[in-house]
Formats: sequence, structure tokens, C-alpha cells
Amino acid sequence: MKTVMWRWMKWSWMGMMLAALILLSACDAVLPKVTPNNSPLPKSIAISNVVVSPLAPSNFEASNITGHANLSGWVAFTGDLTGSSEVYVVRGNGSDFKQITFPPGPNSEADWSPDGKRVLFTSGRVNNSTFKIFVMNADGSNAEQISSGSGSDWNGVWSPDGKTIAFQSDRDGNFEIYVVDVASKQLTRLTNNTFVDSMPAWSPDGQKLLFVSDRDGQGQIYMMKRDGSDQYRVVASTSEDVRPQWSPDGHKILFQSDRDGGANLYVMNVDGSSVQRLTKQGNSMHARWVEGGKKIVFASDRDGSLGLYVMDADGQNPQLVIRNSWGIYSNERPSWTGQR
Repeated sequence: MKTVMWRWMKWSWMGMMLAALILLSACDAVLPKVTPNNSPLPKSIAISNVVVSPLAPSNFEASNITGHANLSGWVAFTGDLTGSSEVYVVRGNGSDFKQITFPPGPNSEADWSPDGKRVLFTSGRVNNSTFKIFVMNADGSNAEQISSGSGSDWNGVWSPDGKTIAFQSDRDGNFEIYVVDVASKQLTRLTNNTFVDSMPAWSPDGQKLLFVSDRDGQGQIYMMKRDGSDQYRVVASTSEDVRPQWSPDGHKILFQSDRDGGANLYVMNVDGSSVQRLTKQGNSMHARWVEGGKKIVFASDRDGSLGLYVMDADGQNPQLVIRNSWGIYSNERPSWTGQR
């Protein structure tokens, strides 16, 4: 479990925040209990064409004010603008910023459904010592718990047909990859070993999954069929290669790695050949393909504070989508949709 926490802390700002909470708990800190109720969600305050929660700090910056990104669609992401981890959405150009989850939580790791009508997220709203996969409407209404049982479930991702969710869970003692049918809630375990398997990502046709495993010593990218068979390492390296994302055309894999120091984004062919570095400024993480593979949205601290950025698929022309200079655990794990 120590290995799991170290890797998550290393590759996730939200992981560092959770680690801090765990340390507080170990010191007998008492966290307040929040009970769900039927109270209406807080009203939003319109400030020009940016909408922020009443609890959001005043130094929030949206790129439509400063004139940066040229990105269509919507981006969902995790931020702590109100002092707790919540899910937010914003247009690709930085306008129409909205908070769509509220306490209890924490709430994080958003992922748009293929049709753009629903958002998957991870939440501790039922029991803040364990985390489960939930699905809600795009406006944050009608949240439904999808995964259940012991342990915590993380890194949920929709299948291309929107019927299945892949995720990692430690319900059986260590992190493994599972899939759950959204309608029936039927669960299937895909990996089964003593190592850490995490961060699943679907192929465009839904027939295969990429994932990260430390079965060969450190985090490396593996591939398997959607039933868990035929597992093999895509590329061998002495670095930590994590958070793989299959390109929409099925030919490329986007991933983050520390192979050149720090956290940077890379792309390679699906067979592991022709690895190319895309980012070189600051730390860049949590990347996703957008606009049919023409662009990449990602989180970075390249300008001194964490923000969401978009760049061309070859790493050129990076542009700020949205940034918050208030908290360091903000603007994490972006997910894009052009369907809403």
C-alpha cells in the first residue's frame, strides 16, 4: 500500500491532498461529518461571463478574460476552489465556468460520457474513508452510485459505447483493474496479481484497454483485451510511464513520464515505437486527446500556478484554458466533450 500511495502522490496533485488528510487522521484530527440533505444547491454569482461558486476565491482567472485558448466543447476537471475537492466544468475557451458537485465529498476525477450527457466521478460522499464511482447528469443533477463493496475505486473511464466503466480498485487487497456494467452494476475483475494495476484507458473500438502496472519494477504501460486476456507491456523503460491515453484513430498512445526529469507528456506509436516528447516547460500531467485527436488538453504548472492548457497534437501552440492561483491542488484530470 505504501508503494501505491507513493506513486499516486508522485503523479497526482489530488493524491498529495489525500495524503495530507491521511496524515491528519493519523494524528487524531477530527474531521467534521457532513450529512446529505435535500437543501437546494448554492446559487451561483454571475461575474461578467464567468460563473463561480459564492465560496470561490476572488483571484480566480478564466482565459476568456485574458484571451487565450481556442478550444471547442467543454472541459470537466477537479479543483479545490472552495477548499474541498469538487468537479467543475468550463467551455474550452474558458467561459461559462460552473461547479457541478457539492459536499459531501470529496468529489473528483470527472470523465464525460461519450454522448456528453453524463459525467462520471469518484466520490467519498457515502463514506469519506473509501471512494466509489458515481454518474451524474452534465449539470450535476441525479447522481447515482455505480460501484459498491469494500475498498476504494479510482480512475473511472467510460467505454466508447457508454455502457461500461473501467476503473482501478483495492477491494481485494491491492489495486487491480475492474469493469462495471452501468445498467446492471455487474462487476468483472480483469487483472489478478500481487502488483499494482491502475489507470485504465479504452481503445477507440472498445475492444482493448491500456493500463499501468508495476509488475516489472516501476510503473509501465500495458495492454490487454477487454476481457483481461493477452496482457503485455507496450514499451520497456527505466522510468515511470503512466496515464496512457489511446488516440481517437487508434494509432498513437499519449502518456506522461519522468524519463527526462519532472513530469512531461509524450506520444508513441501503439506498438511502443517512435517515442516523442511533447512538453518541456514546468510539469505537465493528466493529458487527454480532444477534437478528434487534433489537440491535447492537460494540466500544467508551467506559468507558476496550476492551470488547464490545450496544445496541438505535436506539442506546439500551448494555450491557457483556465487557471486558479489560489490552491495548488487545482485544475486536475481534465476530460473533454464536444457533444454537449
